[in-house]
Amino acid sequence: MEVRWDEAGKPVPSERKPLAADRVALTPGRDADVALIRRIYALYIGQGAGDSAIARELSTEGLRTDLDKPSDAATVRPILTSEKCCGVLVFNQTTRKLRRPVAGNPESVWVRCENALAPIVSRDIFNHAQRVCAARASTPDRERILQALRDIHAHHGTINARLCQHSSLPGRTTIHALFGGYVEAYAAAGLPVQKTASGALGIRSRRMMMKWLIEQCAAKARLGPRGWRSPMPGMSSC
Repeated sequence: MEVRWDEAGKPVPSERKPLAADRVALTPGRDADVALIRRIYALYIGQGAGDSAIARELSTEGLRTDLDKPSDAATVRPILTSEKCCGVLVFNQTTRKLRRPVAGNPESVWVRCENALAPIVSRDIFNHAQRVCAARASTPDRERILQALRDIHAHHGTINARLCQHSSLPGRTTIHALFGGYVEAYAAAGLPVQKTASGALGIRSRRMMMKWLIEQCAAKARLGPRGWRSPMPGMSSC
């Protein structure tokens, strides 16, 4: 939370800084906000929840941002990467010269002011979160993902996309890029696909059946009654 101070060093009840002589100091927010930040770190480090999973949990509880919008990964990530949470102010992170676009500076030229704020989480917890973030940002290991799928199935007795999305696994996009989809990932992990992904397989089967029927109708329309092909195995002709 920002607090504005006047020239005499007294706090002024305002959210803006209208005068150049005024100064702005950062202080911890409400107790509920501080507890929420600590909870986000606990979910991220202790339970292995990702940005999106944390945001979904907060949204489910009806918690919204200061702009009265639902929480999402873009609102959770800055909390996990801002050194303000551990009491450090960082300057010179960006630069802008001669009206050119803002450019980021290398971390070697950043200026850190330690103990500038009352820390919300300890430095050790913050550093731990950064290590977790760096590990998750690296290229996912296929075998690690497959083992995680096996662990989820062993723990719950089943597996589906919902369980995967609420775990420490990479997101849907990564799963599709590595395996082609959740169903293919289950198969690669040696899980009983027919049982655990029956819903997805059923949808796929219906799509294949619909595609075949459309092709048959188109062929009949082009070639007439004699052009009707034999039905698929197990199906009676119309």
